[in-house]
Amino acid sequence: MGLKGALNLFFLPLVMSNDLTDITTKVFSVTNVIPSAFGDFNSDKLTDLIALKGADSSSGPTAVQVFLASAESLTGISDKIYFKPGKSHDKLLECRAGEGEYIRSVIPADFDGDGGMDLLIVYESDIESDLTLTARIAWGEHEMKTKDHGLLCPSKQKAAWHKEITGLYSEPLVFDYDGDYTADILTTDADDNRIVYKFNGAERSNPVVNLTLPSASGDEKPAKLKSQHSNAHIDLNNDGAADLFVTTQDGMELFENTKSGGDDGYKFHSSIPWPKEAVSGECTVDQCVGQAVFADFDLSGTLDLIIPMCFDPKCSNSSIYLINTTKLWDLPPTGSTWSWVPMSIDLGNFRFLPPVTKPSFKDPAVSPLQLLAPRVGDVDLDGFPDIMMTLYNISEGIGFYRSHLLLNAPCGPLSGCSPFWRQFQVQPGYTQGMPNNTILSTFFDLYENGRQDLIGVELTKNSGYKMSAFTNTTQDSDAYFIKVIVLTGVCYHNCRNDSVYVPYGTNSGGQSVRYQSQRPGPETFDVFQSVAAQMAQTSHYSLQLPYTIFGLGMAPNFVDFLEVSVSNKTHSWPQIIPNSQLFVVPYPPSEPTKWEAKLFLYPGKSIIYTGLALVGTCAFVVLLILALHIRERRQDQQAKLQEANRFHFDAM
Repeated sequence: MGLKGALNLFFLPLVMSNDLTDITTKVFSVTNVIPSAFGDFNSDKLTDLIALKGADSSSGPTAVQVFLASAESLTGISDKIYFKPGKSHDKLLECRAGEGEYIRSVIPADFDGDGGMDLLIVYESDIESDLTLTARIAWGEHEMKTKDHGLLCPSKQKAAWHKEITGLYSEPLVFDYDGDYTADILTTDADDNRIVYKFNGAERSNPVVNLTLPSASGDEKPAKLKSQHSNAHIDLNNDGAADLFVTTQDGMELFENTKSGGDDGYKFHSSIPWPKEAVSGECTVDQCVGQAVFADFDLSGTLDLIIPMCFDPKCSNSSIYLINTTKLWDLPPTGSTWSWVPMSIDLGNFRFLPPVTKPSFKDPAVSPLQLLAPRVGDVDLDGFPDIMMTLYNISEGIGFYRSHLLLNAPCGPLSGCSPFWRQFQVQPGYTQGMPNNTILSTFFDLYENGRQDLIGVELTKNSGYKMSAFTNTTQDSDAYFIKVIVLTGVCYHNCRNDSVYVPYGTNSGGQSVRYQSQRPGPETFDVFQSVAAQMAQTSHYSLQLPYTIFGLGMAPNFVDFLEVSVSNKTHSWPQIIPNSQLFVVPYPPSEPTKWEAKLFLYPGKSIIYTGLALVGTCAFVVLLILALHIRERRQDQQAKLQEANRFHFDAM
């Protein structure tokens, strides 16, 4: 029996019910905010929340605020709130929008190459006819000696440091264009050209350089992007360097990273048109084509593209397409030979909530958070990534929706699954305790124990947006995991001339992480691999986490090796302990043999039980030895007494 059969035996499909516990009051001091991104702002190895505030049912967010995570709050012995408003010199870590504009999104990254986190704030005009966006940088002011982490807002910067990019026609993708470990952005202009804005990390006062990516259509005008695109910076051809994935009105465009060949940039590779069913009849691309995400769906060791689609504006026919990225890359430049085949899914009486085509914070009916977007996370830590999506029940109507778990489960022998041996199955009971009209949910490891908890956003017509938090209680059996955080390699023990500081708070995107391990089969141990990409997408509330969690199931075996690829450089570490958290520092960038991995071990239940069993066994052995020793002393005393009272015939 091969890997497929072994894993079918080792992990049976779960029917989850009421596996969430509401911990909103322990997590948030303020709930009327919108999560925009996650990142470790103050470099304390805890993931912080970057949220938008000021939005209600008729207006958009007017401020961005950083909420810092507390290490003590969820230990069970403290009443501290997990996410508390961050402060620097008694001032809130907060930046406000100007008059006549509101904030569309925020993306954390290092734009000045100092090893600390900055924020890219994207603004939208309050005038409905103005469709352009503006991006400004809020610089992170990180004092190493005092461990103070401040935020220098655009309105308070000196002129030389002020960076403002106007005339953006799409939400930017933050990525590292030239491999210098300093963030750059990809967006479009009025002519739909793909424009890259390069930041020079040497000095904040250095000008931003812009350049144009080669067009997929040659001399013709480039295809317009989807209104809510899912552009990504991700390794598609397994060469260790992150390529570009772009979603347009015509289809998907792939750009190859050519730095490995000595060039500084990207060249067009291929384009794949959308399936006819999603762009014909009543459907438009913006109505019926969802957000693409990437995950290793079946433990094959290669990434898969997962993209939901509808064949009508109400998503009565809801489908998911899953495409192996290796096959995608091997298609001819036009992709005309590609045949779109939907995978088997079990949605029961549920359907996808259709996305909006012209999002606006001014009307709850067209909220920018209403996306046809899967959120990837391994809920049961079996190694097979699951997804969260917003669904509605056919019997209740499209106005009643909630986030639901689609569990990655093996197909039954007579299920007729195609074309894969696994499928996504809706689990209505899993999110039973979440509020109705939860328009968005994302995974988050609140307890730092490898389990994927949930953060949800509820949308009501009267009170606007409200966040909630739920802890995942599915794994009482103590499944194993490894958690990997790839940090920046721009500096290490020399950031801002500090010999101690480690840049824990700068997580860049596009890195590939893969591992190999073994699991017990019916007769032998089976070898398997998995791969994931860190923070490949940053636009349209992708809410991707600055870490990767691999579920290892119930097999407490060492991970054979862990491999990290950054900008065409790769390094691997052997024999990783399960239930460990690794911070990978890829420094120096050009010498991967010198890269370091800092390991922190999470003591799972099995380790505690093993320790208690060992202590109990030792205590039993000590008591047994003590009892035998006491018994022996008593026997010696009795022997001496008998010897003293014995009559000696030799004396007569």
